[in-house]
Amino acid sequence: MAKIIDIVDPYTQQAQADAQAALARFEAEEQPFGPLVIRDNEDFQIAGVTLRDIVTRRKKLEDLQKSLTEPIDLSKKRIVDMFRPSLEGIKRQEQDFRLAISVYTREQEDTRRREEARLRDIHVKEVAEAEARAAKLRAKGREQQAEAVLDAVPSTPVLVANKEKVEGIGTVQTWKAEVTDLLALVSAVAAGKAPLYFLQANESALGSTAKTTKGSFSLPGVRFYAETTTRVRAN
Repeated sequence: MAKIIDIVDPYTQQAQADAQAALARFEAEEQPFGPLVIRDNEDFQIAGVTLRDIVTRRKKLEDLQKSLTEPIDLSKKRIVDMFRPSLEGIKRQEQDFRLAISVYTREQEDTRRREEARLRDIHVKEVAEAEARAAKLRAKGREQQAEAVLDAVPSTPVLVANKEKVEGIGTVQTWKAEVTDLLALVSAVAAGKAPLYFLQANESALGSTAKTTKGSFSLPGVRFYAETTTRVRAN
């Protein structure tokens, strides 16, 4: 008989003891069936009767287990239901604050990018103006002055992202993928431009087709077949 893990809590410890005793009584009353080799029709008939007895025994054992675990499951469900409103409220608050922090962080980054783009445009104009002045100076033979004009142009501005932090809070960038054109993806896989594992067969749809068509339908790359299983009705 399998040993049940010891539990310290008195309530569950009593439930464990009750389960241990019930299982011992069941195993004392129900002897396990020995192996059977089917050689002829008589053995086949015996095997069928024995299988029904085994299924009946299994259902009795499952019912016994259920009778012992149902009170525990019900108690757990009541506790979970009791905590659910408070947990859902806290989770909503957590989501609200996560969203607010994410929105603020994104807005700060967007502001930084816009300002960086504005400064970059100004820099491009300054470079163009400096090159025009330098060209005029070179035309007059003033090479050194032309170089000085170009050197005076500041480098491309790069704004550093806001590094403001709160202890215990940080942001993580998670890259994701979204299929925007399934046919284009299929074409890419067929052309060898993307790996085959980017596509996944719809096993549920194929299984439904197999049940509906019962082998009368064929599909390249798919084998429709039937499996034979034994159904047993308990005594």
